[in-house]
Amino acid sequence: MNLFDQWVEEVLHYVDKIVALALRVGRIKFRDVWDLHWLRQQNTALRGNWILPKVAMHGHSAEDFRDALLTRLNLLSENSALQKEGWKELSRFLLHEQISGLVDQPDFWRYLCSELKRDLSSIL
Repeated sequence: MNLFDQWVEEVLHYVDKIVALALRVGRIKFRDVWDLHWLRQQNTALRGNWILPKVAMHGHSAEDFRDALLTRLNLLSENSALQKEGWKELSRFLLHEQISGLVDQPDFWRYLCSELKRDLSSIL
């Protein structure tokens, strides 16, 4: 795979994770949240203009997507029971050092959500 193809694949993965966070029915999949964090840490380019066409492909309006994403990010940053659920799910596949050094920090979820809001400000 050449570098351009790899870049496109990473960006599409980022877009897919954002759309899934907002539109997945039922619950937040914390692996998606962690993947978003990881992609940010890798400085993966976020193409906001690629998100809304993907949302439309799923049969949702831009407004529904924005509302759903903001609701999920606000819930995740404020709801301690949900944060505990996320910690449990992430602890199944992350190394102990990743959990104890990052995810179990008091403001991890709030920080992550605020960073995602900042990254997505052009479409929110």
